[in-house]
Amino acid sequence: MNDRIGEGELIAAASGFVLVYGAGSAAGPVVAGLVMGWAGPSGLSWFIAAILGIFAAYGSLRIRRRAKTAMAEKQSYVATPSTSHAALPLHRHGPDRAEGEAAPR
Repeated sequence: MNDRIGEGELIAAASGFVLVYGAGSAAGPVVAGLVMGWAGPSGLSWFIAAILGIFAAYGSLRIRRRAKTAMAEKQSYVATPSTSHAALPLHRHGPDRAEGEAAPR
C-alpha cells in the first residue's frame, strides 16, 4: 500500500487500512459462526478457504491491472536483521566466533 501512494496520503491510507481491518475483525467471526452453523465444524475450513480465495483473486486482478514500475524508479533492497549484531559472534558459523566452550545442545 505504501509503495503506491503519495507522501501526503499516508495517514488517509493507513486509517482506511485500519478501518477495513477492524470491519473484518468484527464481521469475520460472526460470518464464520454462521457458516459453521450451516455446514458444521468443517464449515470453518471452507470459510477460510473462501476468504483466502477472494484475497488471491483480488490480488491477481490488481497485479494484472497495475502498470509495471519502471526500472529507473526501483530501489535496491537492503536486508536488515531483526536481531542485534551483538549476537553474531555467538553463532557457531559466524565470522567472529566467540572464544570459549560451545553451548550445550
